[in-house]
Amino acid sequence: MALCGRLAALYPLIPSHRRARSGARPPRRELRRPGGSSWSIMSSGEERAGANGEGEGVLAAVMEQLAPEGVRALHARVEAEWDPVLQSACQTAAVRALWASAVRDPAAGVLAGERHLRGLHEKMRRDERAGAREVPGVMIAVRTLWFDARIEAAVASLGGAAQVVLLGAGMDARAYRLGCLKECAVFELDFADLLEMKSDILHESMSSGNHQKLTMMAKSLTRVPADIRDVDWMTKLQSCGYVSERNTIWVLEGILYYL
Repeated sequence: MALCGRLAALYPLIPSHRRARSGARPPRRELRRPGGSSWSIMSSGEERAGANGEGEGVLAAVMEQLAPEGVRALHARVEAEWDPVLQSACQTAAVRALWASAVRDPAAGVLAGERHLRGLHEKMRRDERAGAREVPGVMIAVRTLWFDARIEAAVASLGGAAQVVLLGAGMDARAYRLGCLKECAVFELDFADLLEMKSDILHESMSSGNHQKLTMMAKSLTRVPADIRDVDWMTKLQSCGYVSERNTIWVLEGILYYL
């Protein structure tokens, strides 16, 4: 129900041409700033104050996590070496970090990196001043919550224990933030370079003391370096402990838009 409430809070920020034609209107909600004040979000969509996510407070808090030299050095490599497809994982993480009132992802900021955080934040401010029809990042925030809700429902339908495979996992951190995964074995499958960098960034951040300690919510987390365009990706997944005979929830959030 909490996920449904956060989805309802984002509904007014979605352009009317993208909304489902159900005719239903969600109740009044609020997006809260870290300091305690809030922006009211009206079901009519007429109040858009604060539509640029959480504002300066969230950006400042997230930037503190990126202060360690080791973390900054790793993100410098991302900017220099990764192609646009790989960097899109950081862009998605930036959305989750700046829409913190809706998407509660404690790892998103450090996985996004300064370049993508500042770029998105500036676009939010610029588009808000220009009266843009769509708030930057809101569709990714809604998409994230939709997948969260579907995963939660699927886990419940399987009695709480299942394998969860994230194809094209990118900078996803659900294993650290979804309590419904406590009896689930989670597998993150993506390019080897991306998963190695993700692991290094999280390790460097945790070691620095500038980031709140992440708690593993899933029963287990296994990162599987593989390219789903190759015929042997399933073999690699199985070699990492995946059992095809067990109940499995497949999550394709990161690759649907490339199919």
